[in-house]
Amino acid sequence: IEFVVADTAAQVVTAARAEISDIILRNNPDVNLAAKFVRHGFHDCVGGCDGCVDMSNPDNAGLDVPIEALEPVVDIFTHFGVTRADIWVLAALEGSSITQEDGDPDNRDFEMDWIGRPNCEDLNEPADCVDETCNHIRGPNRNLPSPNLDTHDLLEFFSNEFGFSDRDTVAIMGAHSLGGLQREN
Repeated sequence: IEFVVADTAAQVVTAARAEISDIILRNNPDVNLAAKFVRHGFHDCVGGCDGCVDMSNPDNAGLDVPIEALEPVVDIFTHFGVTRADIWVLAALEGSSITQEDGDPDNRDFEMDWIGRPNCEDLNEPADCVDETCNHIRGPNRNLPSPNLDTHDLLEFFSNEFGFSDRDTVAIMGAHSLGGLQREN
């Protein structure tokens, strides 16, 4: 990562997004970071996009890879007012964006409309986090949807947690086609 000069929040977001894209493209092709960033973003945003996950929760196994990949970006951009929570959201957006087919007229723009999301250590009481310590890997334990939900329960979870319609939920479930299943995750 090189020196960053930016005058506006939009320029900062553009520069951070370029760094994230570069990390994805430079990474070992056997590790699909784009898919890992999308999964990581979902796990972070259940309960609120706060830049923290509970790594003691087995459902979060494997999230150490995207967390470590994003640490240099977090380190560089926090002094611009971009929080760790912002970087993690931006990585999920870029992971989604970069997996689209070039030139497809149905491609979506995944814009980052604002920065300044608080990190979990700024939001939670220590008792809410693992070992009463809130940080990026010791966030609050969040209830992720069970892999055994039926259709009704899945639609209800996404409606209650994110305000998603049935159509939105079907679309987000398609994100599972980005990556591959690994026993350790």
